[in-house]
Parts: sequence; C-alpha cells; structure tokens
Amino acid sequence: MNLKKYKHAFLIGVYQNPDYASDLVESLRGERSNIYIHINPRYLQDFERFIEKYSKEKDVTVIHTQPINWGGTSLLDSILDLLELAMQNPDNGYFHMITGQDILIKPLPELYQFFDANSENNYLSYGADLMQKPTNGYLLGLNRSQYYHLFDKLNYRSNMLHRQLEKYFVKAQQLFHLKRKWPFPNYFQGSGWFSLNRLAVKEIMDWWLGNHRVAEYTFAPDEVILQSILLNSKTDFHVVNDNLRLILWDNKGEVGSPVVLTEQYYDQLVKSHCFFARKIHPVKSKRLIELIHNQIKEREI
Repeated sequence: MNLKKYKHAFLIGVYQNPDYASDLVESLRGERSNIYIHINPRYLQDFERFIEKYSKEKDVTVIHTQPINWGGTSLLDSILDLLELAMQNPDNGYFHMITGQDILIKPLPELYQFFDANSENNYLSYGADLMQKPTNGYLLGLNRSQYYHLFDKLNYRSNMLHRQLEKYFVKAQQLFHLKRKWPFPNYFQGSGWFSLNRLAVKEIMDWWLGNHRVAEYTFAPDEVILQSILLNSKTDFHVVNDNLRLILWDNKGEVGSPVVLTEQYYDQLVKSHCFFARKIHPVKSKRLIELIHNQIKEREI
C-alpha cells in the first residue's frame, strides 16, 4: 500500500442525534480522511440540516439506502453499501466501520500513524469456532444462521407479540429439522465494527456478489459474515482478534447491550489502546465528551 497516497474511509451508520453525528464527523475530518455516512431512512426527516450541511463537501458522502431493523440483514446491507461506495475511490486504503454513537478517543494523527505501521493487519473481533458446538438458544451460535429469522419483518425489541412470533417460527423449523446450509467449514462470530484494509474488503465484496443469500433472513449477520469470509479464506489476511473499539456490555438477557459511557469511565477510555469507544449519549455522556475532546487537544499540541 502506498503510504503517501492511501486514505482512511470512515463508515458511519446513524439513526439518531444528528448534532452529535455532526460532531463525530468533524472529529474524523483530516487530510487523509474520507467519510461515508448511512442514515436509516426511517429517521431521515431528523437529518435534513445534517444532509444539507455536508451536501457540498467533497470528503463527506451521505446515503440512505437501507431501512434498518434491529437484528436483521438490513444492517449488513447498509455496511456493504458503504463499503461499495468507499471502494470506488482508489485512494481509500483502510476502512473503519463505526456508529453514530461512537467517539474517537485518540488524536486522528495517531490513528493514521498506527495503521501506517500495521498496514498488513486487519482488526476484527471474533470468538471461538462454533461449527461443532451445539446450543439451545435460538439466537445463539450456528442457530443464528442455519434457521430463517424474521427480524427484517418484525419489531423484535419493542413488540412482545413479534418477539414470540420470531421465537416460535424458529422452534417450528427445529421441530421439522429444517436447516440451511452453511457455506464455510468454520463458524465465527464477533463484533460488526472493524478496521480492514483494501485487500480484505475486496475479498469480502467479491465473495458477497455470488453468495448474498447466505445472510438473508438470518440473525445479525453483520456479526458473522465478515469474520467467516476472512477467517475461512485461503489467503492469510493477518486478522487480529481485536476491533480496537472499547465497548462495555451489560449482558442482560439473551442478547446484551452496550453500556452508555459517562465521565466515570474516562480513565478507562484514556488508558485504552482502542481508537474508538461506544456507547455515547449526547446528554448522559456530555461531560465525558468534553473530557475526551480536551485530552485530544492537549495531545495534539
């Protein structure tokens, strides 16, 4: 990779808090940055000023191609739309997927320098191979991908009836021994957020062109497909099991959620080797945001 030329493509998925999303974008703008944003069309009216603000900026591109349901295939589709768009610029050499609830916790020049020194590596978290590990949870392990799920059609998180429909739809498939074929010898899952170089992204996009149905109507395929493509590839992509994102989980229920970060976590963030942290709330995290921005300014002096 030509270090004098390549740029960093920051891919951001947003659906709320347009003012904070704008602050996040501004923190990532730099001489070696291009920024690509996907807005969930369901919330497009809240982002009218945001879209207008960046409509004429060459380094910021906004799209809104995929209405997104939690847990559905649509989130993966939106990520791939961003990757496809960013890949059209041959100067983009590294691709960082984050959300509108993330925060940059180190100076941008330090991020550039780190990836210059580690340009052959790809940073993507994953767990153990689950291919042969039986599980009873219908949203756990291989059950996420070998059965059909209804997350793209239902409101699983907010509607109890929809949650029961999803559960018994999978149980019916289990009862009649209906299983989808998994195309890889191994099954890995992890976080959907990553920092990948251009060669790894090309591998993903080439595979996806002929195999996209593998992910349709599965549960949270954004946490499975990228890991499985790269780790089952004949090419060694130097995948480091670390996505360089600090995320703390409450682990309540079958599927946990990230903890909202406040100033009490400031020391942990500053001492972390990660470049991003989530989950940020513009009100609850207000003091933390100020502290992080101040320490970044001090390190840049």
